Amino acid sequence: MSSPEEIRLELYDFEISALCWGPEDGAPLLALHGWLDNASSFEPIAQLLEGYRVVAIDFPGHGKSDWRRGAGYYHFADWIVDGFAAADALGWETFNLLGHSMGGGVASFMAGTIPDRITKLVCVEGFGPMSTPAEKAPEQLESAVGTIAKAKNKLPMVYKDREVALERRIKAAGILHEESAQLLIQRGMHDVEGGVSFRFDPRLRLRSLHRFTEEQVHAFLSRIACPTLLIRANQGWPFDKDMMKARVSCVNQLEVQKLDGGHHVHMDHAQAVAQILNTFL
Repeated sequence: MSSPEEIRLELYDFEISALCWGPEDGAPLLALHGWLDNASSFEPIAQLLEGYRVVAIDFPGHGKSDWRRGAGYYHFADWIVDGFAAADALGWETFNLLGHSMGGGVASFMAGTIPDRITKLVCVEGFGPMSTPAEKAPEQLESAVGTIAKAKNKLPMVYKDREVALERRIKAAGILHEESAQLLIQRGMHDVEGGVSFRFDPRLRLRSLHRFTEEQVHAFLSRIACPTLLIRANQGWPFDKDMMKARVSCVNQLEVQKLDGGHHVHMDHAQAVAQILNTFL
């Protein structure tokens, strides 16, 4: 397997990192990883996609990208702005989108925000963000304010060595092959005094200040105009069945595929997922 090209993209007042595969004149495909993952999430599958220029970014605060500055917070809507800003930095007016987990939620909202820019959309184990009923919004904000106050001086957790961190990463994922976990921690960890630590900004663990309502989620999904593929893992995230059924019904050109595997099915079963993607794309 050939090594990916690593690039830096300037967004506003900070920079993000990205990994690239495929010919520069290939069809553009922007890949968005899940919460607390990084661009290496797409390394097993990127080289199996035919005729595409795959660029997988590290979201701000993740992997090798810069953290948001000062008192900057990580709102879900910010990820959407970041995704379009990354495409702009690459010079892509229209492009394909591939998102996993949180990245799938971001990708689906990007397609619902500016539909004309997205050629095709693939979401793996994520379709829209977590939502909160309108009447629960004050409680959501109250809880978030409390976590921010408590986490003001919180530092990243330090592990004795990478083996301990690897075990922690696999346990957190539920089902995740060791090879996949190794890819994530190789990019997502660095040496610190006393051991190793994840690179991600500890503020990413804070509770969301605000969530969209389910009605708002439907409004965004209903604006998706491109052919869309949703891949679900049979042993993946336990999405509410009625909620997911209602979300899927919002999109006209949507295909759903189910595969055996856990939440990181695109990593653990890259060949099977790539075969589906090559047919769809």
